[in-house]
Amino acid sequence: AAQHHHGDEEQDLFPALIEVVAGADPARLRELTSSVCGDHRLLDQRWAVLRQDLASIARGSAAPLDEADLAGYIQLYERHIAREEAELLPMAARMLGDIELDRIGLSMRRRRGTAATA
Repeated sequence: AAQHHHGDEEQDLFPALIEVVAGADPARLRELTSSVCGDHRLLDQRWAVLRQDLASIARGSAAPLDEADLAGYIQLYERHIAREEAELLPMAARMLGDIELDRIGLSMRRRRGTAATA
């Protein structure tokens, strides 16, 4: 699920924002998207470790679940989502029109195989 969300942003939303950034602050957008992508990589790495432990537990095996790893993942994800909601999504709403947002939404649904193709 997180990988879908990260792909949605990196393959659809970010390129669309960068395309219309001429009237905005390009340096700010580059820093924001770069930072968000960095979060994505770190979240993916941390989740891969946690997922193995959780899968073992789900199979009924005794597996140590590192409390610090879990708390760190949750803290990073909460900070990441808060930043997206406070900065990235309002920027997208300001800079992109309804038609472009609809196109991005369709691309995201197609990636999941949930959109009918014309």
